[in-house]
Amino acid sequence: MKGIIVGLGGWGSSWVEIVRDLGWEIAAWVDVNPAALENAVSSLGANPEACFGTLDEALERTHADAAFIFTPPMCGRAKNIISAMDAGLHLLVEKPLTTSLDELHAILKRHEGSPLKVMVGQNYRYFPSSALMREVGSGKLGRLGYMNVLYHMAESMPGHHMAEIPDALALGMCVHHLDTMRFVIGADPETVCAETWNPPWSWSKGDACVRAAFRFPGGVRVGYFAGWAAHRSETDWFGHWTLECENGSLFTDGVDSTIVSGGEEKKIAGAKIDARHTRAGVLREFTSAIEEDRTPECSVEDNAKSLGMAFAIIESARRREEIACKF
Repeated sequence: MKGIIVGLGGWGSSWVEIVRDLGWEIAAWVDVNPAALENAVSSLGANPEACFGTLDEALERTHADAAFIFTPPMCGRAKNIISAMDAGLHLLVEKPLTTSLDELHAILKRHEGSPLKVMVGQNYRYFPSSALMREVGSGKLGRLGYMNVLYHMAESMPGHHMAEIPDALALGMCVHHLDTMRFVIGADPETVCAETWNPPWSWSKGDACVRAAFRFPGGVRVGYFAGWAAHRSETDWFGHWTLECENGSLFTDGVDSTIVSGGEEKKIAGAKIDARHTRAGVLREFTSAIEEDRTPECSVEDNAKSLGMAFAIIESARRREEIACKF
């Protein structure tokens, strides 16, 4: 199959090898920045005649089966998504799908009733630890009672596009953990009570700390803290997860895990994996969904629920009260 890559910055470029390794032919390369296109030619082997400044140009002059949208969300991502769907292309889109509720609704409306496969790259579902947590959340240790999730990183990205998004932490990073919560529990939250704030030394223009309490069906509670204004890293990007169940508990840091049950402690050593491995899982699922003509995991409709949790955090913090999570 042939794909158009839109967005060739550092993150978009890092997808190129994954796309090629899984058998995709790159039909066109798109970026508004001429330097990014020049780098694609010199470093990634792009055909200069297949390089374009806009997706619309690429759609006019090339044929493809799908588009991979890797641009920052504020750089015309929603417009590119709708243009690609209008051209009949399947879509794999980096998260966050969008940072605007209006754009989210427009994308969902355009996709309604469409046979096109539109998937969002929520790669945390493809960590081995996520599969283990889902087993436990599904009853391996009895009924799940509550979860604690901690994400605490010493990040500093002044000048990065994430520093410009008002709610970058909630929409750009927390959405990974929120999607994983839904995946592990197998349900959508009912309510959330949250607050967000920005320490005086933060590099981000938006709030760099989030604290939230979710209530899921069956009385399951999730306590969540995320922050990236620390002076040292206490977790990795995946975070630290604790699941407390009727017959035991599970702790994982995304690599190594510990299960306590019946008075015994079992340690499970995992292999450290990087984003390349988990993004390959995303692309395999996307490719299979096209070939098998089925709805992909992390479809645009499913992802709207994870992104909706992030918007609910923002709204709850603004209103300073517990609110219903309505998607």
